[in-house]
Amino acid sequence: MFLISSLKPSIARDCHSDIGVHLKPILPNLQWAVETSASIGQMSGSGIDRRLNTESLFWALDYNLKKFEIYLEGGAKYWQKSDDGPGLGAIVSGWESLPKPEQRNFGMREAYTRLTLFNNRMTMGLQSMTLGTTMLLDERVLGISNSYEKGHYKFELKGGTVSTDFARMNDFCGTRHVYRLLRGGRFDMVATEPWKTNFYAASITWNAEEPVEVVSGDQSEFEMESFSDFSFESFDEEETHIVQNAGLLFYQEFGSGFFDYKYYGGAFSDILLPFDVDLHLEMIYQYIWHEQAAAFKGQFSKNFNIFPAYPFSTSLSYYGVYEVSQDARFFPAFSNLYLGEVSRLDALHMPLLVVDVKQYLPGKLEPALRLQYVNQIQFDHNTELDFQLSAKLFKGLRTIIMLSKIDSDLLSESVMLNKLECRWSF
Repeated sequence: MFLISSLKPSIARDCHSDIGVHLKPILPNLQWAVETSASIGQMSGSGIDRRLNTESLFWALDYNLKKFEIYLEGGAKYWQKSDDGPGLGAIVSGWESLPKPEQRNFGMREAYTRLTLFNNRMTMGLQSMTLGTTMLLDERVLGISNSYEKGHYKFELKGGTVSTDFARMNDFCGTRHVYRLLRGGRFDMVATEPWKTNFYAASITWNAEEPVEVVSGDQSEFEMESFSDFSFESFDEEETHIVQNAGLLFYQEFGSGFFDYKYYGGAFSDILLPFDVDLHLEMIYQYIWHEQAAAFKGQFSKNFNIFPAYPFSTSLSYYGVYEVSQDARFFPAFSNLYLGEVSRLDALHMPLLVVDVKQYLPGKLEPALRLQYVNQIQFDHNTELDFQLSAKLFKGLRTIIMLSKIDSDLLSESVMLNKLECRWSF
């Protein structure tokens, strides 16, 4: 813990990075990787003509003895943009006093130890955490996570603290402070110091199939998908279980950084419908004095196996809220839905509609396309359409072209983003 605190960790998950899949051995049980990335872009429209760029360097070390592992990942980042104000229509009274991120950042993205014995796995340190549901917890946490699997059941206990130094949507990896379009400055519910915004959680999940053993050191478990990362599930034509899994959870946020105690309870399940359509359901009840609400998510998704070598997938998601208390909003602090490359819409902005389409294409450059549409149905009516083309020019180098169109009641006209990003892992 002292090591982590002294390094002032300030790197979060949403740094676009492939470093976890490029680890290579240097000594017995020791792997390493280095990655550099750079991006340039331009935002135009609604009185905006903004040029922006970011550069980053990541490194990773993984010491793995199968049952015991130490993983470290850190880096440095620099960002710049041509002006300093928010977009037209987003000028908020007092926005000048909101936190301004440093242009140069150094810190840790992951720093944990993991012990795997029999069916139990415990991870301690700076790590990414989720909780079987996308609406409550998807965050970079300084804490402890314990998972126990027995037969068809999985039990999880998790807890820790989150601060802006290392939170997933903080200044290092987040891009809100660079785009700065729909808000005057950083907006989140995370304290600037550890131990002020904390949580603990417990969940139980039943799986129709007994889980495949996870190999210790597999970085894929925390390399969660951002908009710039393509991810396709493998096709399984023999899958016949209608209810694939189901789970229950309890979750609480507490600490001096919150105005009141926040309690959450809910259930989630994945169901296989006819024509191999997957339905993911989540129901979460929020209990806060005078802020009681029920949130739900339904996601339909399907993988097409027309050309197995070039996967194609689609999904349609709806995030809704039912107000139990008058004018209540659903606002877990660490949900980080992070929808839209520029808008970054979260649970607080529900109800939301999301359409996502992904397609791999033939060719030596391994091209891939992704189209995402995000629509905030109420309040400011923010909508965003993101188009992305990705290709590998040579081993270790990925190039990404991104085009985005953003509309909102806060903007007098549409805003366009054009962006080019390159990542080189070696």
